[in-house]
Amino acid sequence: MKNTYLLVILLLLIAGTGIYFKFIRNDNNEQLPNLRPHINLTQQKSKNMVHLAPTPTVSNGYQDGIALTIESPKNNSVTNQSKIVISGKTSPFAEVFVNDQKLAADSKGIFVTSVELDEGENLIIIDVNDAKGNNAEETLSVNYQSQ
Repeated sequence: MKNTYLLVILLLLIAGTGIYFKFIRNDNNEQLPNLRPHINLTQQKSKNMVHLAPTPTVSNGYQDGIALTIESPKNNSVTNQSKIVISGKTSPFAEVFVNDQKLAADSKGIFVTSVELDEGENLIIIDVNDAKGNNAEETLSVNYQSQ
């Protein structure tokens, strides 16, 4: 009977060691979501206080779990048109804000709108939000030069 208990304990130790090396230690450097979340922080010092804020992770066009790709216009572009078309792609049915203008992406995530430009440099801020609370933002600079 004691041998059976010792054998069970030994098997549990071996299984626990395997789980430790596969999931906790992760020697293969695999990305294991939900097991070891990583939070990147930035520091800002002001008046003897340190504020920590999460740094958004951007990879493959995703930021905070939502895609945002701007098709038109290109950043730092120059135009002689006073009105330009803003188009892009994000998650289906996401809320889209272009500066203060609210619109929604269609079922494929596509959005299109137009913006009136002032003479000189214009900043265009595109912000998208989905139903899960994910958010992404892009800022473009477009320079309008009339003839």
